[in-house]
Amino acid sequence: MRFLRKLTNGLSSKAIWAFTLTLFIAVSVFAVAFGVNAVNRKEPIPVDTYDRIEDYTAETDSEVTTKAPNTGDPVMTTTIIEYTYYETEETTTAETTTAETTTAETTTVVTTTETTTETTTVVTTVPEPEEPTYPEDGDWNKLLVNPWNPIPDGFTPQLVSIGNGQQADYRVKDALNAMLTDCRKAGYNPIVCSSYRTIARQQTLFENETKAFMSYGYDRATAEEFASKWVARPGTSEHHTGLAFDIVSASYQKLDRSQENTPEQKWLMANCHKYGFILRYPDDKTEITGINYEPWHYRYVGLDIAKEIHEKQITLEEYLSQQGE
Repeated sequence: MRFLRKLTNGLSSKAIWAFTLTLFIAVSVFAVAFGVNAVNRKEPIPVDTYDRIEDYTAETDSEVTTKAPNTGDPVMTTTIIEYTYYETEETTTAETTTAETTTAETTTVVTTTETTTETTTVVTTVPEPEEPTYPEDGDWNKLLVNPWNPIPDGFTPQLVSIGNGQQADYRVKDALNAMLTDCRKAGYNPIVCSSYRTIARQQTLFENETKAFMSYGYDRATAEEFASKWVARPGTSEHHTGLAFDIVSASYQKLDRSQENTPEQKWLMANCHKYGFILRYPDDKTEITGINYEPWHYRYVGLDIAKEIHEKQITLEEYLSQQGE
């Protein structure tokens, strides 16, 4: 306002009115021109120029697995694969320009989506697992070793490795592996903690057990008698045969009565006869077997004998007695 007062100071009234009118017309013309240009000006619309985009997805949840009977091993896998295609059509109208006005037509984009589902079957050839080999019954699987029946003179088992530094009679390896494998498939974790033992090894174990009883004040003869109920005297242990195995739970590896409460032992006690094994030293059978209850000691005797012992709930001694052996 001060600028206007200085600018008009000294002018006549007519001059001031003429100046004011000129300024008003100039502002009006500028406003009209700017408004028209603003109305006709538009920002360009971006257009996706890709003609086709392919998107691949493989859904793992759509996988279908057929399992072989009995073993549960997968033999065929079917996977559902989805392919999605995006097709784009573009329709564009050319721009029209005049000297005074520029009009930009809106670009129309029509997008269609087509989804195609294809089923692809991938066949994986998995050989059927071989059935465990069960050797023919004979005198070898009926071998009786207990406090009254030592290992025969000159007895030499034919041993094979079963892993973890353990050995077994070669004829029972397949049956043992089958039993342990099925136990693991059931969700348990059994461990063979002892298998074949030499007489020298048995001597060491028996001596250690004897000394443990002697530490309670027993004389040697009494200590050996007590020790023999838990660790067989050298030459009278089933572990010399390669047919006996101490199996424990990975989560509880103590050799005591509580071992019977583990899920591994419950499964083995209920199913070991299906593989030719028996729980060798049952509860309340010490007078017959000569060994206290051991809910971890399993012995291979063959399918037929194991089934009969399981059904009758007897010991190997009782079975052989009934057979007139």
